[in-house]
Amino acid sequence: MELHIIIGADASGKTVFMDSLIKDAPYRNFDIYKLNEIENEYYQDILNCIKMDTLSKSSSLILEITLLTKEFEELILNAIEMNYKIITYCLITENAKINENRNKKNIAPNRIRENYRKSIKNIPRLYEITDTLIIYNSIKNNFELICYREKKGDDLLIYEKYMSYKFIYKNILLPIKYIKFN
Repeated sequence: MELHIIIGADASGKTVFMDSLIKDAPYRNFDIYKLNEIENEYYQDILNCIKMDTLSKSSSLILEITLLTKEFEELILNAIEMNYKIITYCLITENAKINENRNKKNIAPNRIRENYRKSIKNIPRLYEITDTLIIYNSIKNNFELICYREKKGDDLLIYEKYMSYKFIYKNILLPIKYIKFN
């Protein structure tokens, strides 16, 4: 069983990316539930889905979130206890202005900037708790691979081609205290 997490700041291209991932997997969009102010019901729904093993007919569940909250981290840890493989797709851009310019939901620019900052700070924790971590530069919704780790303990592969080394080093390698550079 797999739990696929698509995470990124507002207007980072999560929904577009998710559309390319979905087959027949159950799917929940955290942002939709948050906008409808039933976040707690959503959390319980997903937690019940994981705990009750409702994925027996399907091999995976896909979640789309903006930030790694304490509640969502707890949900991931519960999934790990239930032997789910956690696959995280982190969508980032080199600056919040890119996200602001593609904002089609009329989200306040200050909220976009704040969530952008927080989403970058989520990377070290995601690195610690997820099995597979895949980080994409989501410039123009053309998703370019910049970092990849298949499973815990593996080397983190870095692809400088699509994002500056300075950005990768400052925002990914230093926070996760990663020493090797491939």
